[in-house]
Amino acid sequence: MALLKLGLTPEGKAVLGGAFQMSDTHGLPLSVFIELAQERDSVLSVPHFFASAMEAGWDDVKTFSRIEEAFRDSGTPFDLERIKTGCIALFMRFDGKPWEMGRKMRLWLES
Repeated sequence: MALLKLGLTPEGKAVLGGAFQMSDTHGLPLSVFIELAQERDSVLSVPHFFASAMEAGWDDVKTFSRIEEAFRDSGTPFDLERIKTGCIALFMRFDGKPWEMGRKMRLWLES
């Protein structure tokens, strides 16, 4: 299993998904994947990480805490409120069920 290219940012950087599955399966900290994405001039899809964590049964407080810790550990600047807003938008887009997006990501990675 590897990180998957999900699309591109408006600036043309690759958006990578699958960090939750890699972290959960192999026990690597999220900060490793943030740093890996930076080395590849890419960005990690935090909303996909959030959705996958929801599917795995994590609560939002634990998930946001892990995300905040990972960005701090990696030395990457971040705006936690912006991250939360983006993740909460998933609730709205997926009718209050972001784990559906997480399930789709897991199935895609397993195929």
